[in-house]
Amino acid sequence: PRTPTRPPVVAALLPAAAVNAPPEPLVPLPTDTATAPPRPPVAAPEPTLTPPLFPDVAEPELKTSGPLVPDAPPFAEPTTTAPLLVAVPSPEQTTTRPPVATALRPAPTRAAPPDPLVPLPTL
Repeated sequence: PRTPTRPPVVAALLPAAAVNAPPEPLVPLPTDTATAPPRPPVAAPEPTLTPPLFPDVAEPELKTSGPLVPDAPPFAEPTTTAPLLVAVPSPEQTTTRPPVATALRPAPTRAAPPDPLVPLPTL
């Protein structure tokens, strides 16, 4: 059965609003002081202009040194011995061709496309 009355609402008790200030610091806070640097004894510094250092001669010197001479070989006598040639036999020539692996392929077939599921429009 239905009841026409609404359920009771529980009133929630809220604490009283309190505004508390933070506690006083145990040590006094530093004070803000604005100290400007001391003024220079003159009105403005004098600008210093230093020109770049250029060489006395406008054209560069040419490099006249050649490459270094290689050191002398350790033996003064030249070698006259010919290198040893070793006879290496060549493989015999063959007249047969290497085997070729045959790939199995399916037989060629020719099939028509399937009939359409919906009749095609006619012109």
